[in-house]
Amino acid sequence: MVVANQLKTVLFQFPPTFRLNTESIEYLRLVRSLMGKIAVSVEFRDDSWYADNVKTDVKNYLTELEFTFVTPDEPHTLNVGVPFEPIVTNHSLAFLRLHGRNVKGWTTPGNNWRAKRTLYNYSETELTDIATMIKRLANEVAEVIVVFNNNAGHDAAKNALRLKQILNIEYNNLAPLQMDLF
Repeated sequence: MVVANQLKTVLFQFPPTFRLNTESIEYLRLVRSLMGKIAVSVEFRDDSWYADNVKTDVKNYLTELEFTFVTPDEPHTLNVGVPFEPIVTNHSLAFLRLHGRNVKGWTTPGNNWRAKRTLYNYSETELTDIATMIKRLANEVAEVIVVFNNNAGHDAAKNALRLKQILNIEYNNLAPLQMDLF
């Protein structure tokens, strides 16, 4: 895939236990070393990476490593989630991962917890706000990737198609199998 230029980026999604500390910083440097020149995107789920007193340092470090900082959308309350704030660390790429804002599903453990937390259908207002964010990012980076991961109730495709309409995006010359997606 790399040789054929078909790999956009490799996503490293870190769990909430991956906190900002010396060990994690060293691990990120190891990731860069092992991945070579392959494009890497990192998604953090712990708010220690977003604290005001370290935000600039984190941005500079990820820029130095040539990592794309993934902006996740998930429930963001005082006790749950990380802020939905894009931080551009790579002018080639911005990456949004939209997990939905199902606070109850995210905070209530139990059977099928992982499936329930992404059970979310974005509202028209939320999709319009996301479209505004994408347009702003498109002025700062060469390309913006948006992945909907609110797939428990099959809402991801519906939300992606609606966002495509809001952004007035048209796809031409897609392969026959891709046509069914759009």
